[in-house]
Amino acid sequence: MPPSENTSSPLVIDSHHHLWPARAVPTQSWQPPGQDILHRAYEPADLTADLARAGVTGTVVMQSVDAPEENDRLLSYAAEPFVRGIVAWAPLEDPARCRDLVSDLRARADRSAAAPVVGLRRLIGTDPIDWASDRTALAAFDEFAAAGLAWDVVPVTAAQRETVVRVARAVPQLRIVVDHLGSPPLTDGETDSWYRGLDALAACPNVAVKLSVGVAVLARAEHWPVEAVGSWVRAVLERFGPDRCMAASNWPVVLLQTDYATAWDAVAAAAREVVPAAALTDVLGGTATRWYALPGAGDE
Repeated sequence: MPPSENTSSPLVIDSHHHLWPARAVPTQSWQPPGQDILHRAYEPADLTADLARAGVTGTVVMQSVDAPEENDRLLSYAAEPFVRGIVAWAPLEDPARCRDLVSDLRARADRSAAAPVVGLRRLIGTDPIDWASDRTALAAFDEFAAAGLAWDVVPVTAAQRETVVRVARAVPQLRIVVDHLGSPPLTDGETDSWYRGLDALAACPNVAVKLSVGVAVLARAEHWPVEAVGSWVRAVLERFGPDRCMAASNWPVVLLQTDYATAWDAVAAAAREVVPAAALTDVLGGTATRWYALPGAGDE
């Protein structure tokens, strides 16, 4: 379950973005072929102006490569003024290796006195994730939950969503963050399956959802699906409520279809249609602040 509510004014948090260094742009298997816009460096200076224009005061920087050196890169960004937390890579399918890596990673982050590691993720694509609900993985998830770490996951298939539900029920103290709206469909024929998955996930009080659009949609859409984004955001908010939904840009991946401001404003506008004004601060930062136990909530 999420930590107890902070009485300070919540930050405005972009709960999901990436940074890629100029010195070594990583190869990323999920990148669509022929999309040169993603095959370049994206550094903090490239994002700062967009954050300021959107009124975003803090962010969560996310892993995008399944490799140990990815965490070195993420830690190098931890001292950036706008970074409040890091969701690091962890080989979650290998609990023993994962424990050692996480222990070392958190120690390094603590020594740096910069943004902490607040969650773990590995890329799954469309692969089965049955490993996540086996006994050894559940024991590891239980340990990570006790250490205050969330599990970020991008389920894009019905089977993956079902596995996430099994993990949520088995480890109710684990805070699970479903990225990118749980991968909504672009065709009507898949809508019922997505709705059923959302309903099952929403029945688990330890599951929250990021209101962002993932590469599975961005790479297939012919253009920025503004009407669909509004419909998807409303559907998720109606099921999860503002206290389990968090705004996110998925920058720079979202540049496949639109700019930062358009993506951020689309989420905020859709939220305003279904969320009372007093609860909008949850969607725009309060939920992320609580769910990730981000530091600095009283600094603004």
